[in-house]
Amino acid sequence: MPAGRALGHVRPMIAPRAGRLRWVHEASPIDDDLAAATLLLGDGATELVARWLAGRGGAVQALRRKQVLYRPGRMASVVFEGTVEWADRGLRKELLAAAFDRAEDDAIAIWCYPDDPALPGLERLEDPAYVARIGAAAGLRSLVPDLKTLAYRPRRRAVVRARSDRERAVVARAAGQVRVRMDRPALFWKVVRPGRAAALATVHGALGAAAPVPACRFMDDELGLVVLEGLRGDTLRARLRKGSGVVPEPAAIVELLDRLAPAGVAGTPASTTTAKVRRQARMLRAVLPRHAERIDRFVARLGDDAPAPLVTTHGDFHDAQIIVDDAGRVAGLVDLDGVAPGQRIDDLATIVGRVWTAGRTATRGAERFARYGDELFASFAAICDPGELCRRVAGVVFGRATGPFRAQHRDWEARVLERIELAELWLAQAKAGIAPAT
Repeated sequence: MPAGRALGHVRPMIAPRAGRLRWVHEASPIDDDLAAATLLLGDGATELVARWLAGRGGAVQALRRKQVLYRPGRMASVVFEGTVEWADRGLRKELLAAAFDRAEDDAIAIWCYPDDPALPGLERLEDPAYVARIGAAAGLRSLVPDLKTLAYRPRRRAVVRARSDRERAVVARAAGQVRVRMDRPALFWKVVRPGRAAALATVHGALGAAAPVPACRFMDDELGLVVLEGLRGDTLRARLRKGSGVVPEPAAIVELLDRLAPAGVAGTPASTTTAKVRRQARMLRAVLPRHAERIDRFVARLGDDAPAPLVTTHGDFHDAQIIVDDAGRVAGLVDLDGVAPGQRIDDLATIVGRVWTAGRTATRGAERFARYGDELFASFAAICDPGELCRRVAGVVFGRATGPFRAQHRDWEARVLERIELAELWLAQAKAGIAPAT
């Protein structure tokens, strides 16, 4: 680990008399149970990271907040994209994180990616020889050393893609036509906390015989690394966004979930949509205190779940997790971190809520998202209680309201309120059991 990038800890700076953190932005939440959150979620975090970098020979040229994770009273983390002038390495683009978790820390931790203290596997991927060796063992030679990080959540997980520098021809048949395209094979490295990789590899193995999930090619539980094969095709989200190409019939989506059920994956039952709403509401109340009454009213009206049997569920079942081939068939299911016993209706509600919301908020393909969301709901309502499905879709749409804040959009408050309004539309339809007409 280069000295200039090493992990650091910073004590939260408390004003001696006021008992409040310095550099607090007016729009940041005042979390009386987690003072560090008030600093990290306000403008003070930028100055804090700049001071940390200066102490390691780095001068900030630009710093932009990219992602926020926040659980009131428990934890807060911020990811920054920045341009840093290092005394020994010149001008570099950097991804930085600042985090505090009361269960783990007694000070705010700051680091440059990939030096995440909870994800040692990330730093291991900095070694091109190691990546090439594991890639060859997984059946993919000539990996490009420059990996691409597709997802990163501090201290939780990351997804990194490695492609071969050799192309191969892929034959695709659809609508009576045969097309040949060139493809660069890829492996996906899932980085989790040490001790959690084995369980994830077990899930992939358990589902592999029944469903089109990526095969696990390598696993290191000590480092928290799982290497998964790449699947060919588009995500369903990409297909909808393009506005062209065939998409699966809703019955094929249900059939995909049916294929998970026989696996009988054990573990703690997944949280229902309603349970998630109650957690999400705590965060939204903290960042939008002026709208706390409206948020509380939604949660009260949402009520409790109707009883449902437990089956193997995906846990985060939406359009970006489903891979579709050129003929519009389901070709894969990815991101199995949340697979657990759960209620099937929550998986159904999740994909309806995600697709339908995109139909009202997406900048590309909105019309197709909206149409497909309506088709999914109509199909699913025929196999489960439509009123309960409506209620849970309302909860999923409400959960989407946290996204603009987490992504730190400039107009995040307006976008959050827009999604809460959409969730209220679904909740108003729960008695009738029909989708809102918007």
